[in-house]
Amino acid sequence: MANTFHADNPLNRFLYKFGTMILINIYFLLCCLPVITIGASFTAANTVCYKMHEEPDVKVTSTFFKTFGKNFIDSTLVWIILAGIMSFAVFTFIKNAQTGGTAAVVICAVCVIVVIIAMSGASFIFMIIGRYDNPIQTQIANAYKIGISHLSWCIIIWLMWGVPIAVFASFPVLLQYLGWIWLIVGMALLIYATTGIYRKIFRKIETKE
Repeated sequence: MANTFHADNPLNRFLYKFGTMILINIYFLLCCLPVITIGASFTAANTVCYKMHEEPDVKVTSTFFKTFGKNFIDSTLVWIILAGIMSFAVFTFIKNAQTGGTAAVVICAVCVIVVIIAMSGASFIFMIIGRYDNPIQTQIANAYKIGISHLSWCIIIWLMWGVPIAVFASFPVLLQYLGWIWLIVGMALLIYATTGIYRKIFRKIETKE
Protein backbone atom coordinates (compact mmCIF):
# COMPACT_ATOMS: atom_id res chain seq x y z
CA MET A 1 0.00 0.00 0.00
CA ALA A 2 2.87 2.35 0.82
CA ASN A 3 4.24 1.97 -2.71
CA THR A 4 1.04 3.49 -4.09
CA PHE A 5 2.05 6.87 -2.71
CA HIS A 6 5.76 6.58 -3.52
CA ALA A 7 7.07 9.09 -6.07
CA ASP A 8 8.75 6.32 -8.09
CA ASN A 9 5.58 4.28 -8.37
CA PRO A 10 4.78 3.69 -12.10
CA LEU A 11 1.24 5.01 -11.64
CA ASN A 12 2.47 8.18 -9.96
CA ARG A 13 5.10 8.72 -12.67
CA PHE A 14 2.41 8.31 -15.32
CA LEU A 15 0.03 10.72 -13.59
CA TYR A 16 2.84 13.26 -13.12
CA LYS A 17 3.84 13.10 -16.78
CA PHE A 18 0.22 13.22 -17.94
CA GLY A 19 -0.40 16.27 -15.77
CA THR A 20 2.74 17.87 -17.19
CA MET A 21 1.48 17.19 -20.73
CA ILE A 22 -1.80 18.93 -19.91
CA LEU A 23 0.07 21.96 -18.58
CA ILE A 24 2.29 22.14 -21.69
CA ASN A 25 -0.78 21.80 -23.89
CA ILE A 26 -2.49 24.71 -22.14
CA TYR A 27 0.56 26.95 -22.40
CA PHE A 28 1.09 26.00 -26.04
CA LEU A 29 -2.49 26.67 -27.14
CA LEU A 30 -2.76 29.94 -25.20
CA CYS A 31 0.50 31.22 -26.70
CA CYS A 32 -0.71 30.24 -30.19
CA LEU A 33 -3.88 32.34 -29.94
CA PRO A 34 -2.38 35.51 -31.47
CA VAL A 35 -1.40 33.25 -34.46
CA ILE A 36 1.72 35.29 -35.14
CA THR A 37 3.25 33.77 -31.97
CA ILE A 38 2.79 30.14 -33.09
CA GLY A 39 6.48 29.81 -33.93
CA ALA A 40 7.60 30.98 -30.50
CA SER A 41 5.05 28.68 -28.88
CA PHE A 42 6.38 25.70 -30.84
CA THR A 43 9.95 26.58 -29.84
CA ALA A 44 9.00 26.75 -26.16
CA ALA A 45 6.94 23.54 -26.18
CA ASN A 46 9.64 21.65 -28.09
CA THR A 47 12.30 22.77 -25.62
CA VAL A 48 10.28 21.68 -22.59
CA CYS A 49 9.36 18.30 -24.10
CA TYR A 50 12.95 17.69 -25.21
CA LYS A 51 14.16 18.33 -21.66
CA MET A 52 11.55 15.87 -20.37
CA HIS A 53 13.30 13.12 -22.34
CA GLU A 54 16.57 13.94 -20.56
CA GLU A 55 15.56 15.12 -17.08
CA PRO A 56 13.15 13.48 -14.62
CA ASP A 57 11.91 16.77 -13.20
CA VAL A 58 11.57 19.74 -15.55
CA LYS A 59 10.37 23.15 -14.39
CA VAL A 60 7.69 23.41 -17.05
CA THR A 61 6.37 26.91 -16.48
CA SER A 62 9.69 28.71 -16.09
CA THR A 63 11.34 26.77 -18.94
CA PHE A 64 8.42 27.34 -21.31
CA PHE A 65 8.10 31.08 -20.82
CA LYS A 66 11.84 31.70 -20.58
CA THR A 67 12.33 29.94 -23.92
CA PHE A 68 9.28 31.69 -25.37
CA GLY A 69 10.64 35.13 -24.50
CA LYS A 70 14.27 34.45 -25.35
CA ASN A 71 13.52 33.12 -28.83
CA PHE A 72 10.44 35.17 -29.62
CA ILE A 73 11.92 37.35 -32.38
CA ASP A 74 13.76 34.57 -34.25
CA SER A 75 10.87 32.10 -33.93
CA THR A 76 8.29 34.66 -35.03
CA LEU A 77 10.36 35.76 -38.02
CA VAL A 78 10.82 32.17 -39.17
CA TRP A 79 7.13 31.42 -38.62
CA ILE A 80 6.05 34.41 -40.73
CA ILE A 81 8.41 33.42 -43.56
CA LEU A 82 7.33 29.76 -43.52
CA ALA A 83 3.63 30.59 -43.25
CA GLY A 84 3.96 33.02 -46.15
CA ILE A 85 5.79 30.56 -48.39
CA MET A 86 3.45 27.68 -47.58
CA SER A 87 0.30 29.78 -48.01
CA PHE A 88 1.46 31.15 -51.36
CA ALA A 89 2.44 27.68 -52.61
CA VAL A 90 -0.85 26.09 -51.53
CA PHE A 91 -2.92 28.97 -52.98
CA THR A 92 -1.01 28.79 -56.28
CA PHE A 93 -1.41 24.99 -56.40
CA ILE A 94 -5.19 25.15 -55.86
CA LYS A 95 -5.60 27.95 -58.39
CA ASN A 96 -3.66 26.14 -61.12
CA ALA A 97 -5.12 22.71 -60.33
CA GLN A 98 -8.52 24.08 -61.28
CA THR A 99 -7.39 25.50 -64.63
CA GLY A 100 -5.65 22.51 -66.20
CA GLY A 101 -3.12 22.53 -69.02
CA THR A 102 0.58 21.71 -69.28
CA ALA A 103 1.74 24.98 -67.73
CA ALA A 104 -0.61 24.49 -64.78
CA VAL A 105 0.73 20.97 -64.19
CA VAL A 106 4.30 22.27 -64.15
CA ILE A 107 3.38 25.06 -61.74
CA CYS A 108 1.59 22.58 -59.45
CA ALA A 109 4.66 20.33 -59.47
CA VAL A 110 6.87 23.27 -58.52
CA CYS A 111 4.47 24.17 -55.70
CA VAL A 112 4.67 20.61 -54.34
CA ILE A 113 8.47 20.73 -54.40
CA VAL A 114 8.45 24.10 -52.63
CA VAL A 115 6.13 22.76 -49.92
CA ILE A 116 8.31 19.66 -49.39
CA ILE A 117 11.45 21.79 -49.10
CA ALA A 118 9.74 24.23 -46.73
CA MET A 119 8.39 21.41 -44.57
CA SER A 120 11.76 19.67 -44.39
CA GLY A 121 13.20 22.77 -42.71
CA ALA A 122 10.07 23.56 -40.71
CA SER A 123 10.19 20.09 -39.17
CA PHE A 124 13.38 20.99 -37.28
CA ILE A 125 13.80 24.77 -37.19
CA PHE A 126 11.88 25.57 -34.00
CA MET A 127 13.64 22.84 -32.02
CA ILE A 128 17.00 24.07 -33.32
CA ILE A 129 16.19 27.66 -32.35
CA GLY A 130 15.36 26.56 -28.82
CA ARG A 131 18.36 24.28 -28.41
CA TYR A 132 21.23 26.17 -30.04
CA ASP A 133 22.47 29.76 -29.86
CA ASN A 134 23.40 30.74 -33.41
CA PRO A 135 22.55 33.55 -35.84
CA ILE A 136 19.14 33.00 -37.41
CA GLN A 137 20.59 32.36 -40.88
CA THR A 138 22.75 29.59 -39.40
CA GLN A 139 19.74 28.09 -37.63
CA ILE A 140 17.74 28.03 -40.86
CA ALA A 141 20.64 26.52 -42.83
CA ASN A 142 21.16 23.82 -40.19
CA ALA A 143 17.44 23.01 -40.13
CA TYR A 144 17.45 22.35 -43.86
CA LYS A 145 20.67 20.36 -43.71
CA ILE A 146 19.20 18.11 -41.02
CA GLY A 147 15.81 17.90 -42.70
CA ILE A 148 17.17 16.94 -46.12
CA SER A 149 19.75 14.50 -44.71
CA HIS A 150 17.11 12.86 -42.49
CA LEU A 151 14.22 12.84 -44.94
CA SER A 152 12.91 9.50 -43.69
CA TRP A 153 12.48 10.96 -40.20
CA CYS A 154 10.87 14.03 -41.78
CA ILE A 155 8.27 11.82 -43.46
CA ILE A 156 7.54 10.08 -40.15
CA ILE A 157 7.07 13.46 -38.46
CA TRP A 158 4.80 14.63 -41.28
CA LEU A 159 2.70 11.48 -40.93
CA MET A 160 2.51 11.86 -37.15
CA TRP A 161 1.05 15.35 -37.57
CA GLY A 162 -0.72 14.92 -40.90
CA VAL A 163 -2.73 11.76 -40.28
CA PRO A 164 -4.72 13.14 -37.30
CA ILE A 165 -5.38 16.38 -39.20
CA ALA A 166 -6.50 14.46 -42.30
CA VAL A 167 -8.77 12.20 -40.25
CA PHE A 168 -10.49 15.10 -38.50
CA ALA A 169 -10.76 17.03 -41.78
CA SER A 170 -12.32 14.01 -43.51
CA PHE A 171 -14.63 13.16 -40.62
CA PRO A 172 -15.54 16.43 -38.80
CA VAL A 173 -18.05 14.57 -36.66
CA LEU A 174 -15.10 13.04 -34.78
CA LEU A 175 -14.33 16.47 -33.35
CA GLN A 176 -17.52 16.23 -31.31
CA TYR A 177 -16.21 13.12 -29.57
CA LEU A 178 -12.42 13.43 -29.70
CA GLY A 179 -11.83 17.17 -30.06
CA TRP A 180 -11.55 17.55 -26.29
CA ILE A 181 -8.45 15.32 -26.32
CA TRP A 182 -6.61 17.86 -28.49
CA LEU A 183 -7.74 20.72 -26.29
CA ILE A 184 -6.52 18.98 -23.16
CA VAL A 185 -3.41 17.06 -24.13
CA GLY A 186 -3.27 16.16 -27.84
CA MET A 187 -0.82 18.76 -29.13
CA ALA A 188 1.59 18.24 -26.24
CA LEU A 189 1.62 14.48 -26.84
CA LEU A 190 2.46 15.01 -30.50
CA ILE A 191 5.23 17.46 -29.62
CA TYR A 192 6.59 15.07 -26.99
CA ALA A 193 6.66 12.21 -29.52
CA THR A 194 8.33 14.46 -32.10
CA THR A 195 11.02 15.58 -29.68
CA GLY A 196 11.81 11.93 -29.08
CA ILE A 197 12.81 11.78 -32.74
CA TYR A 198 14.75 15.04 -32.43
CA ARG A 199 16.69 13.58 -29.52
CA LYS A 200 17.77 10.54 -31.57
CA ILE A 201 18.98 12.77 -34.40
CA PHE A 202 20.65 15.47 -32.31
CA ARG A 203 22.47 13.02 -30.04
CA LYS A 204 23.92 11.34 -33.14
CA ILE A 205 24.98 14.69 -34.63
CA GLU A 206 26.39 16.07 -31.36
CA THR A 207 28.34 12.86 -30.72
CA LYS A 208 30.07 13.21 -34.11
CA GLU A 209 30.96 16.81 -33.33
